[in-house]
Amino acid sequence: MDIRGITNASRVNGTQRIDVAIGSGEARQVELLVDDQSRGIVTAPPFTFQWDTLAENPGLHRVVVRATDAGGAVTDRELVLEVAPPAQPVVQVSG
Repeated sequence: MDIRGITNASRVNGTQRIDVAIGSGEARQVELLVDDQSRGIVTAPPFTFQWDTLAENPGLHRVVVRATDAGGAVTDRELVLEVAPPAQPVVQVSG
C-alpha cells in the first residue's frame, strides 16, 4: 500500500489530500481512521481522501489507513502525525 499526501512524523494543517494506491491484490475498500475514529471510506479506485485537519484537536494523532480485500483480509498502515494549531490572523497596527 502506497500512501501519498501524508508521511509519518510530519506536521500537517488545513485540508490534506491523501491518495492510496494498492500495490498487489484488489482492495474492496480503504478507510481513513484518526485516533480510531473513521474519517471516511472509499469503495472504488481512486482511493482518495480529503482530510480536514481543522476538525482535529492540535497535537499528536494516530492515523491508520486500512485496506480490506474481497476476502475480508485487512492491511493497516499506521502513521503518527502532529496537527498544527490553526494560524492566528496577523493584526497590523499603524501608528
